[in-house]
Amino acid sequence: MSGDGDSIADIVFQRTRTQQLVAEIAFGPALAFAVDQTSPTGIQGAILMWLMAALIGIPILRYLVFTDRIEHFDRLLDLTVRPVELFAILGVVQVFKFLGIEFIQPVTDSSAVGATAVIVVLGVLVYILGFELIFQKYRFSWGTLYYVKRLALEQQIDIQMDDVEEVAEATFQHPSQWARLKAAVGLLRLTLIRITFGQVAFHLLKDSIPERDDEAMDELRSYIEMSREGNSLTDSRGLWFAFGVSAVVVLPLLALMAGLISLVFATFGTIVLVMLIMRLSKHMVALSYIAFGTMDYEQFVTTNKRWFAMIAVYTLSVYLLIFYQF
Repeated sequence: MSGDGDSIADIVFQRTRTQQLVAEIAFGPALAFAVDQTSPTGIQGAILMWLMAALIGIPILRYLVFTDRIEHFDRLLDLTVRPVELFAILGVVQVFKFLGIEFIQPVTDSSAVGATAVIVVLGVLVYILGFELIFQKYRFSWGTLYYVKRLALEQQIDIQMDDVEEVAEATFQHPSQWARLKAAVGLLRLTLIRITFGQVAFHLLKDSIPERDDEAMDELRSYIEMSREGNSLTDSRGLWFAFGVSAVVVLPLLALMAGLISLVFATFGTIVLVMLIMRLSKHMVALSYIAFGTMDYEQFVTTNKRWFAMIAVYTLSVYLLIFYQF
């Protein structure tokens, strides 16, 4: 199975490019209408409406370029994927904020950020459950992604990690102690990530692979059977292991980012809640654009440096345009 994001989306959702573009054209006006009914007055409301206008215009431009068969269509998609994602996130968060202030804040007397966080958690849970209930592809789609990511990591590790002699040879081939330490840490990191991806893929795929017969489905079924027959953790311990490794890697980075932002804006706790709101809203937006639009998995899963910068920009944008009091 290929590691290319588009091929994964094609395998899972089986939608044509025209269907994807039409869905994005429909999504923009719907979200813009919701934002228009809920956005505040003043500079923040004006900026949000301009961004919603762009969210309507960019998919139309994409469709026109695609139908004219212009050769730079893929380049246009790459250039506009982040603006479209960010604008959609801002629109979704604005709607969630309105609902939080209307329904949660009067009951809990919490801040606007806290009330929005409650609505976002509930809203995303309902969205995910509804998506899985209607389309039965939530677990399958993310399981397929993690399986492909695991394959890509196996190609990077060109040695058998359970062979002590081979691992030692790969480590001690470097001349200096520092180089050997770096090689050992690198192999350990890749191995932990590979195991984590494998565990997540197994638990998401084991009961969600469609019944259709093709090469990709057969490959996924074979992976599930081999995992069950092997010595890997196929019970809840494997899933907890995956969550533990992810938490150790991700949480310190998020805490560092929140701490740096809080030096200039708001408190650490407020920024953490804004980051939670942004991340959950991003998940819902990305899932929608992957399933029905032109976004692919490779654009959702970015490298560490791009991920850090993207999360910082998105968090600041959500805070300044939705929650900051001018």
